[in-house]
Amino acid sequence: MVIRARRAMGKLSLALMALLFLTLPAAADFSANAELSWNAASDAPSTTGHIGAQARLELEWRGQLGDRLSPVVSGRIGGEQFDRLRPGRADLASYDGPSRPLSLGSHGIAEIRDAYVDVRFDSGQLRIGKQQIVWGELDGIKVLDVLNPASFERFILDDFDESRISLWSAWLDLSLADWRIELALIPDATVHDIPRAPGWFAPTAPRYRYGATQASPELAISQRGAVEREGTVAARVSRFVAGWDVQFVASTGLDFEPLAEVEVVSGSAQLATYHRRRTVLGFALAGGVGPFVLRTEVAYSPGRHFSSRLESTASNSLAETEADQWRGALAVEMNAPAGVFVNAQLLVDHVSNASDGLVRPETDRIVTLAARRSFNYETVVAELRAYRSLTDDDQLLRAKLRWSLGDRTALVLAAEQFSGTRAGTFGQFSGRDLVQVGVEVSL
Repeated sequence: MVIRARRAMGKLSLALMALLFLTLPAAADFSANAELSWNAASDAPSTTGHIGAQARLELEWRGQLGDRLSPVVSGRIGGEQFDRLRPGRADLASYDGPSRPLSLGSHGIAEIRDAYVDVRFDSGQLRIGKQQIVWGELDGIKVLDVLNPASFERFILDDFDESRISLWSAWLDLSLADWRIELALIPDATVHDIPRAPGWFAPTAPRYRYGATQASPELAISQRGAVEREGTVAARVSRFVAGWDVQFVASTGLDFEPLAEVEVVSGSAQLATYHRRRTVLGFALAGGVGPFVLRTEVAYSPGRHFSSRLESTASNSLAETEADQWRGALAVEMNAPAGVFVNAQLLVDHVSNASDGLVRPETDRIVTLAARRSFNYETVVAELRAYRSLTDDDQLLRAKLRWSLGDRTALVLAAEQFSGTRAGTFGQFSGRDLVQVGVEVSL
């Protein structure tokens, strides 16, 4: 049934959005934003080694048809000067059918970000089309935000609303007495977009190369896609209890993280990647305690499939293992003295009863800290952010300054530094520090 829905969803959504866009209702808004930035990297001594200039144009059209229908269409075109983030023509095999961006040669892509219709009724709303369904509320980490894959072209440096990949889906939001009930049907089989070597942020740590060391030769990759393509079905139920926001989440669908096995094609070894299904059961709590706001999210994935490496075999082959995964985070935020907003988080990710050869650590612990302050009547915003892995002993430090020059123009200065062991999540990019100078213009 979900396979038929997947086929129908793409055709129906595209036809519906084309029809609504062509109607051009009188109550419509059009906006455009352009970004131009220049990036320099610490390990690139020559001009050709820099990531160089990057440009992006975002367009959005919002319409209104009567009191209950609101169509939205948005897209973006982006490119870079030296073709360092994704060298060569973009490999877009991780995208499914209508969700796939258009490759603009070796220096850029064009994509539809949103293409949906909101239908409002007395007790809620229905949204059909290409969209993001966001159920997590943590800052820079994900526990329950599992319904949309992400692009890791720039690792985790982009905001989630920029890196999250929109999917063709249906989302129903209902209010029943004091309860809010949300249902999602996602037939789209798009998965994480992970850059490949020699991309600037192509993973090199063994845990992201199916256990292969950084000294191991890079194998060609073929992408089989999903082993089971039934799509994703999810539900969230929430309400306020004694001033606390309480949420319960359940989803079953495509696991966006790939597994792999070694194949021999024409006498050469290559990696064939594929995807299994994943079930997530979780809850979230959020509320205030004195000057603090506390948030917690917990997710349980029973029998999730993970990559393992069979060291005892002559071929050192890849395999998969099933294990239960617990992933939880606690966040504390407050408005500190001098107008500084502070957010601190602890993420614990544990895999229990896994077989020998698991390529990722049994337990991951990551701490994040963010501080933000506005100056000059909120026209200048400064932000410092740190991610530190207590498991791998590595870290990412980020600093960003945004200066608004009027209502339509802003200057941006940002810097990122990676450090720590080369086998770690952040340390694998040690030496690839970045400095960015950019301008944003609303047209």
